[in-house]
Amino acid sequence: MIGLKDVWVRYPDGVYGLRGVDLKFEGGFLAVLGPNGSGKTTMLKVMACILKPTRGSVFIRGVDPWALPEDKLLGLRRRHIYVQEKPKMLKGDVLYNVAYPLRLRGVSRDESRRRALEALEELRISRLAEFDAKRLSAGQARLVSIARAIAVNPEVILFDEPTAYLDRDNRRLVLELLKRLKDRGVELVVASHVGEVAEIADEAITLEQGKITGRSRRKGGSEN
Repeated sequence: MIGLKDVWVRYPDGVYGLRGVDLKFEGGFLAVLGPNGSGKTTMLKVMACILKPTRGSVFIRGVDPWALPEDKLLGLRRRHIYVQEKPKMLKGDVLYNVAYPLRLRGVSRDESRRRALEALEELRISRLAEFDAKRLSAGQARLVSIARAIAVNPEVILFDEPTAYLDRDNRRLVLELLKRLKDRGVELVVASHVGEVAEIADEAITLEQGKITGRSRRKGGSEN
């Protein structure tokens, strides 16, 4: 469970990313909707424990992550994966990029490569395994970043605009993947400015100017 209580985020330039947000995420699939600049990315970073709020409280399964020692906080971040909208690629080929987080977690080289290839195959991009990751198109980099996240089999994945830069077929591919991840028991928080994500989520919230302005709970793509 991830809980936010009266969370405010104020950036150095004085702009507020979040304003008094209260949220209790108890698993399943949560869609975070809103236009660009509404606070979606800020919320995901707070939930992923990579951005400390200016004010308010964050709880991960009842524990304040910011009170943890650094090694415990790192372990939590490795179980709660944040996939940013504009992913960064490391030098090397695509397979190395997808396998690298596994190597950081102590997984053997052979097992890391096997799991990385499996993730690439699920995204139908195994043909890119030996391609220079720095030369990927925006859409290809998006798919590789998703493969990199699912390869480590985390408890929670927080996706920021996972269908951005993708054509219709690949958007459909990613939406189908999200449904499979949910069925596998992976907890999902997905930020999007398009409604198709909300159609497959269990619950959706709407953000505007850093505040939650709407909530709906869904089942099987329809509101309860």
